[in-house]
Parts: sequence; structure tokens; C-alpha cells
Amino acid sequence: MIQHHARLLQLARLGADLLTLVASFLLAWVLRFRMDLIPLMAPIPPVGPYLALLGAILVIWTVVLQVGNAGVTRTHRPLADEIAALIQVHTFGILLVFALMFFIRPFTFSRVMMVLFWSLSTLALVAERGGFRLLERALARKGSGLRRILLVGTGKLAREVLRRIQSRPELGYRFVGALSGDAEPSGKIRRVPILGGYDRLGSAIAGQEVDLVIMALPSEEQECMGAILDHLDDAMVDVWVVPDFVRHVRLRGGIAQFEGMPFISLQTSPMGGWNGLVKRLLDLTLAMATLLLLAPLMALIAVTVRLTSRGPALYRQERMGLDGRRFQILKFRSMVEKAEKDGARFASADDRRVTPVGRLLRKTSLDELPQLLNIIRGDMSLVGPRPERPVFIEDFRQHFPRYMLRHRVKAGMTGFAQVHGLRGNTSLEARLEHDLFYIENWSVWLDLKILLMTIPAVLRGKGAA
Repeated sequence: MIQHHARLLQLARLGADLLTLVASFLLAWVLRFRMDLIPLMAPIPPVGPYLALLGAILVIWTVVLQVGNAGVTRTHRPLADEIAALIQVHTFGILLVFALMFFIRPFTFSRVMMVLFWSLSTLALVAERGGFRLLERALARKGSGLRRILLVGTGKLAREVLRRIQSRPELGYRFVGALSGDAEPSGKIRRVPILGGYDRLGSAIAGQEVDLVIMALPSEEQECMGAILDHLDDAMVDVWVVPDFVRHVRLRGGIAQFEGMPFISLQTSPMGGWNGLVKRLLDLTLAMATLLLLAPLMALIAVTVRLTSRGPALYRQERMGLDGRRFQILKFRSMVEKAEKDGARFASADDRRVTPVGRLLRKTSLDELPQLLNIIRGDMSLVGPRPERPVFIEDFRQHFPRYMLRHRVKAGMTGFAQVHGLRGNTSLEARLEHDLFYIENWSVWLDLKILLMTIPAVLRGKGAA
């Protein structure tokens, strides 16, 4: 039943995708040839070749979509990840169409129209997939198309699996029972009935019409796994295995394939591949635009710092960034010259080393503006954990074992901790927890949200020393 429901949804999604492409193509044609947005250099071309091209686009796109596996929506998959995969596949399909256009002679298709089509269809497909996600989750809440799950295991790990999945009812999962390794299994686990021991696996799957088996065995019962998996070979159900070292996962975990062998990742930076490229493009675009916009203000601050106290306008200090690499961070000088001649220490609220102008700069975070240059150079990112000095980090890492995980991403000009008031002389442990939350849950949307939250945080001077 669940497979039939999934096939219907997949067909409906494909139909909606194709209708979206048709509507976007026709709208692009109208905008290019009927709205006169850009003056035409030749008569309006015949419609026939464009309709033939549209047919080719629909065929190419359907094949590319299935090959790229972007036609299947998984409610447990982050929507941002699904949309990113969709955009990649869609763009690849459009590039194939451009290649096809190159070989079609003597008719020449409008490249302006094709760019319009790509832009319109990308936006429309993203909106359509978002709508489908909302529809599927609404159906799941009403009990339609639920995946029926049998849980193998009743220990601490199994309870954690139950807790996490039961907390997300919109994902469409329902536990119909659990199997236990206890001598006399009975009762319930988090409201899920225990159906018996592991020897009841076959009858439980058949009797409960199970679609998915989740194995969450404790380490002391791992010897049972082989026999259980052998039995599941004939069960015609999906099988998920939760290893009993989830607590050791430090950053985003995952599974990679190498020559047919699965490797489980426990500690991987989320900024690799496409994610890193997108984040870098966002950093460069916004940093350069902000630098151009605020150049007059930065020049005024530099002159004011020079005129009101001895020393240079800019201050350079060694910090630790991505993968422990050291770099020179730039700031407008907010302290007297040679403020650390007696050794490095954190600034306090009434620190006498801070100049009157420097106090205002620190309160408003304007002293951080030169870090836009660090971002353009690639030392830093707009959003990320704030960089610390190596002399302090050596002490921090002794007291907080996970501290160095902050350096799996670039240091940021602003961060998740800072917009929540954890800046300056605040709890280091709380800052670390916020930084790790950011790394584990990173997305472009989270970066944009933090950037927007930075504006009111700066205006309030929240957390400033």
C-alpha cells in the first residue's frame, strides 16, 4: 500500500514538474517576443521550432531528473538539500539543451529566451517542490501514506531512535511494534508495544504489514545482527541500521561508498563541495558590495581613530581559522597603542586600555568592518564561529574537549552565538554550544537568517564588551 501511495505521489510530482516547465517556457517566449522587453533585431520567429524544442526539453529533463534521483521527495531530507539537488539537475539539463541548440542548423534559437526560461523555471520548480513538501507533510499528519516501522531493539539506543522520530510526526513514520532481546519481552517502549523477541521477526513483519525495519541494537547484541539481516533478505522491506556509536558523532555524520564498501563518517565539515562554493560566492558578493557601500564611513572612522589617539588606524592580530590555520585579523584600533605590552588578556567592560572612540566602535561593532577584507582574501566568512587568539585557544581546548571542532569551518565576522548575545566577556561554554549547533545545522538559509539577525543585535549593542 505504501509503495502504491509513493508511486502515485511521484507521478503527480513529475506531472507537476512538466507542467511547470511548459508554463515557464511559454511565459519566457511571450516575454521575449511579445512584451518587447528587449528590442528584437529580427522578425518574430515561427512557433513551431520552439514547440519542438519544448518537447525535447521535456524528454531530456525527465531522463536527467531520474538519473540524478531528484524526482523523489523524501520527507526526512532537508528541503534545502532537495532544492539544491533539483537546481543542479535542472541546470545540467538546460546545459544539455544549449548543446542541442548548437547542433540544430540552420534555425537559431533565442539565447535570451532560454536564459529567461531557466530563471523562471528554476523559481517555479522551487516553489512547486516546496508546495509538494507541505502537501506531503499535511497528509502525513492526517495519517495518509504513513510508513509502518518495526523497531529491532529496546535499549537506550532504540529509545533515542523512537524519541527522535516520534518528535517529527509530519515526516510520515509510524511505529507498529518493537522486538526485544530480553529473555521475556513484554510491555511497551515509549507507547510502542513490544511484540516479542528477535525470533518473532518474520511474523511481526507479516502481521503488522511493515514497510521499514529499523535495527537499533546495543553493542553487546551486535552478534545477533548477522542472523537478523539474513532473515530480512526474504522480507521485502526496507532496512535501516543505526550504529551504537551515534553519541560519538561530532559533526554531520554520513555514509560514503568506496569500491562498494560503505564508510561511516563521524566528523565531516558541511562546507565541502557545492556547499563550500555557494558559501564562498555569497561571501564574496556581499562582502564586496558592503565594502563599496561603507567605504566612506570606513574612511571617516580611520581618520577619527588617527586624530584622537596615537597609533595606526588599523590593528592586526593573529587568530586561528579554518583547520587551525593562523591569519592576521584586521580591526579598527580601539585601544591605546601597545595595549598588550604586559601580556594578552580579554577586554573588560571598564577596561582602561579602550579609547573613548574605541569604546563607541566596540559598542556598535564598527571596529569589525575591516574584516570585510579578510573575507575577500578568504581568511574568514561572513558567518561562522568568531576567531580566537592561539594563546587563548591552547587553554580553551584543555577545558572543552570539542572546542577544536569550531575550526572545521572558516571563522566568521558574525555568528550564531553573537546574534544570541554571546559576545565578548560571556560564557565560553554557551558560545561553543551555539557554534557547534551552527556547524551541525548549516545551510545557506541559516547564514542569511544570521546576517539579518546581526543588524538588530548590533543596533542594540547586545553582548558587546
